[in-house]
Amino acid sequence: MNKILLTFLLLSFVFGISIHSNLISAEDDDFEENESENEFEEEEDSEDFDEEEDFDENKDKSKTKEKTSTQFEGYVMEEEKEIEFENGKQKIEIQRRIRYENGTEITYKIKIEEKEKNGEIIQKISVEGKGPEVESKLKLKTINQGNESIIRAMLSNGNETTINFLPDEIYSRIREQLHTQNISIELEEKVHKNIPKVIYNIEANKNGKFLGIFKMKLKIEEEIDAETGELLKMNTPWWAFMVSEDEEESETETENETLINQTNNS
Repeated sequence: MNKILLTFLLLSFVFGISIHSNLISAEDDDFEENESENEFEEEEDSEDFDEEEDFDENKDKSKTKEKTSTQFEGYVMEEEKEIEFENGKQKIEIQRRIRYENGTEITYKIKIEEKEKNGEIIQKISVEGKGPEVESKLKLKTINQGNESIIRAMLSNGNETTINFLPDEIYSRIREQLHTQNISIELEEKVHKNIPKVIYNIEANKNGKFLGIFKMKLKIEEEIDAETGELLKMNTPWWAFMVSEDEEESETETENETLINQTNNS
């Protein structure tokens, strides 16, 4: 009887150990499955995050286009404006087409583009095919006034100034005034009579003859208000009155100007 009881107890003990081992094994399997599922979910989350980053990076480039047409007395002005942002820099192109009642048509394109130069962000503004590209450290933008795009510059005091006179107009004026194409122009902020203004800073070298005999270059500096077109300042050497115009050089400049105008109009 005692042997039977002892055998029963041993069998019960072995059976209990076996069941406990199976339970532990099952729990381990469940734990491994849960770990695997969690890792899979983490991988999925990671993939979603990468896709969002790519999406955000794609957002860094955008482009908008606008078209307008305005009827004025004697002519119609059509305008197409395209603004593009890429990597934090903007590029603006304004294409204007003016149609007169007599059939004459004038087309020109204004470009404003942000570039990096010597570690600084500068703006470049130009009228395509007319005059030089003008650089500026001022922040430039365009706003709509009626159906026309207006270019504005931000001053250091937070105010804005409208640029009514474009670089090609200033360049043409200086070229006619001095009969030279050796002209450099920058758009910058200057204080004039205690008032901050956006001005064109101009440097030109004019060919001449000192005392009517010796050929030389006369350096001339001017500042012109970009909003009003007013001449604010002009610097010439004190002996400039002793320099006469070099007629030979003037004729060459005139021929070059004629050639440039013919090229731009063709």
